[in-house]
Amino acid sequence: MIEQSNSLLLNEEALNLCADPKKPVFIYEWLRYLDRILPAAQKIYSVGDTYSLFETINFCNDILKGRDDSPTHLPVKLAALQCLGAMYETLGRLVGRSYEESFHLMIKWLKNAESQGRAELLHTFAKLVKGLGFGASSIHKDLYKIVKGHMSDRVMAVRIAALNCLTVLVPEYVFLYTNEVESISTLCFKALESSNYEVRLAVARLFAVLFCAAMDPPKSRLPATNSKTQSKVMSVEECFGILSHGFLRGGIGGFLKTGTVAVTGGQKETRIGVALAYVTLIRELGPLWLEKNHVFVTKHLMELTTKAGPLAYTNNVNQADEVVYMRRCVGYILRGTVGTILGEHAQIAVCKQLGAILADCINSFGKLRAADSKSYGQK
Repeated sequence: MIEQSNSLLLNEEALNLCADPKKPVFIYEWLRYLDRILPAAQKIYSVGDTYSLFETINFCNDILKGRDDSPTHLPVKLAALQCLGAMYETLGRLVGRSYEESFHLMIKWLKNAESQGRAELLHTFAKLVKGLGFGASSIHKDLYKIVKGHMSDRVMAVRIAALNCLTVLVPEYVFLYTNEVESISTLCFKALESSNYEVRLAVARLFAVLFCAAMDPPKSRLPATNSKTQSKVMSVEECFGILSHGFLRGGIGGFLKTGTVAVTGGQKETRIGVALAYVTLIRELGPLWLEKNHVFVTKHLMELTTKAGPLAYTNNVNQADEVVYMRRCVGYILRGTVGTILGEHAQIAVCKQLGAILADCINSFGKLRAADSKSYGQK
């Protein structure tokens, strides 16, 4: 029985001949065999001879061409898709231009695919871009259009896959971090609506990669002679400003076309996602950057709290709770950055900075009270 189970495909005839109590053991032995053999099998093309590589890719493409969308044939297409993704990610430019046919076949499938198929297709797109890099520049524009349409998908797994795919695409596609920063930020805020924790983490990672590329573009990507492209490098103030707009408005309205004050009714998921984006971005910039720019970061976060302050002067319980929630998000940002990645001396310097800001606030309250009492006495 053990010898009959040692095959890449499940021997259904041998399985049917087994007694019912032994069938689980037969399947278990088959899975153990796959666990031993597949780690070696995946080295066929990455270490061994690539003679039959294109034959294998064409075989997988033929499976994707099939029009059988029945549930029984879906696992076969998903397996072929996984094989293509693994080959493109591992072998990179060794696949030549064969990826173009695969890409167009996947686009056709994506139009009518179910949620599981959409998620797997987007994962494969990400593997393709990761493996080929700039070598797949001919599909970057079309892929960006596809990903944009799935960043607000009703299925969270598809939304996560789209966000991860765009995260991989951003460093490879110059147009995204030079001209599309604001558009992608708007899409990210929409993706945070009614999101779960995994989606918020994916959005935070995308924000970090996007803003880091926008502030410090890869030198190998930007042409040295194109001064117009180099002039679109964003400052850290602009990047933090985009996050602050999304945080204060909580996903309500256009974040670049409205005021900078906090509004009520914003979604908690959006503000949590932006708070995670702050933490991920600052961690991506590193402790040395934070130590040099801690004054800017603390002032920016205190401005967020100040702009949310006017909403607290109300008898509306829900509105007051919303302000408390926003302040807790700011506290989380401070703990997740200053409290974790800085050393003791740098943390003491930040505490002194916060103390100075707090003293200024207390003094301003004292001046306002003195002015109010003076005007009351004159009356």
